[in-house]
Amino acid sequence: MEISYFQFSLLMGSLIAFSTGLITYLSKKDKLSFFWLITNIFTSIWSIGYYLMISTTNKEHAWIFNWLLHIGGILIPILFLNFIFIFLEIEKNKNVKKILKFFYLLAGFFLIINPTRLFIQDVYPKFKFNYVCDAGPLYFIYVIYFWILVLICTVTLVKYLKKSSGIKKKQIKFLIFSEIGFLGGGSVFFLTYNINIPPYPLILFAIYPLIITYTIINHNFFGIKFFANNIYKYSIISIFSFIFFYLATFVQNSLWGNIYKFQAIVLGIFFSILFATLISKITKKAQETGDKIFYNNLNPNKIIKDISIKINNIIKIKDLKILIEEEFSKILNVQGVELVIIKDKEKNKYTKLLKKTKKSSKITLASNLKTKNKSLKKDLIEKNIEIIMTLSLKQKLKGLIMIKSKKNKEPFYKEEINFLTEIQPQISIAIENALFYQKIKDFNKDLKDEVEKKTKKIKKDQIEKLNQISKFSEIGKLTTGILHDISNPLT
Repeated sequence: MEISYFQFSLLMGSLIAFSTGLITYLSKKDKLSFFWLITNIFTSIWSIGYYLMISTTNKEHAWIFNWLLHIGGILIPILFLNFIFIFLEIEKNKNVKKILKFFYLLAGFFLIINPTRLFIQDVYPKFKFNYVCDAGPLYFIYVIYFWILVLICTVTLVKYLKKSSGIKKKQIKFLIFSEIGFLGGGSVFFLTYNINIPPYPLILFAIYPLIITYTIINHNFFGIKFFANNIYKYSIISIFSFIFFYLATFVQNSLWGNIYKFQAIVLGIFFSILFATLISKITKKAQETGDKIFYNNLNPNKIIKDISIKINNIIKIKDLKILIEEEFSKILNVQGVELVIIKDKEKNKYTKLLKKTKKSSKITLASNLKTKNKSLKKDLIEKNIEIIMTLSLKQKLKGLIMIKSKKNKEPFYKEEINFLTEIQPQISIAIENALFYQKIKDFNKDLKDEVEKKTKKIKKDQIEKLNQISKFSEIGKLTTGILHDISNPLT
């Protein structure tokens, strides 16, 4: 059967939507990725339903496929809006809740009338398609509902685009661009209302999941690099294992006809040893190339392990400060890093800032920081600080790491934020240990100074006593002489 451009677009859209939704959810099972999966499942249902409706030659089947595609079509825009609200972290806002409740109720109403002729009154051949739905008397409400939701998504994203910065801003730009998919899907409305404009923009619907997938991979929308890196690594190992054992079996069968002869068994042992030798090298190579492709040779797990070892071997605050500032600058490719350590009961211009960030998050974007201290805000701007990372232990603030913008002006990605979050407790412990070591060192120094001071005082007192004794001794001798002279006068 020859597949038309329209059928190809619908099939590709269905496959891409479902696969990207599933991969995203498996990589990070949170609320955002769940709504992305659900949205894509119903996108896939709409796509495959429309494909089957325009392809079938049976009118009864066309009716069933029409109902199926409209289940997806009704839920896609409201689920996408919900996804946008979750991404922007405003889904708990009272007005947002009211908007979602209203449109979910409206979607429920459309689902109820979907099987009736109030929604779709008939299906019959149109354009080159075997069957296309024909709008019922209430269908226009659904069309208005569809485009209003698209408009709300666009307006909301544009509004938050102006407020955002860094990676969030780039993500919002791609989400706005991805809405061209609704232009592709919405192009089917013309034929539904018997307007002879074929849905040529349908391919845009197939492209929209790819745009968001590009955002996911290149801008770490869901922190998917770890998942993709593992798929890549195990794929390389699996391909190597398959080729190796296939060739080994081929050689054995070519030489001896089967693998159970003595010579074949000996050769099998040799191949097993060879495989065991090569597999570790292939695994290492796959890991290295994966790190290069997905992390620019900076795998967060390996970095955390390496830095942890280095940190644990340092007990001096000065050395710890130098290590963290140098390593973070290199790993994150930033213009600079400053570690500020707050000692117990010490107050400086960052103390209030630390308390503010503690209440919200351990990792805070400087642009999102709410503070009335203009001097502090000016200081952060002048220093070109983009990220503030608080360091706390047992609910006590130990300091912060201030990270400047990247050298290449790129935003900070999800993996990099995850890296900072993972390493934060270890740095806090290292600072606590270094401060404790410094306290012991200071105590020992103070003790030594006090001992020396006391020793000097004792020595001084002893010398003074000796001098007094010496004076008393001389006085005694003089007195003895005088008494002797008195007792024995000159005759």
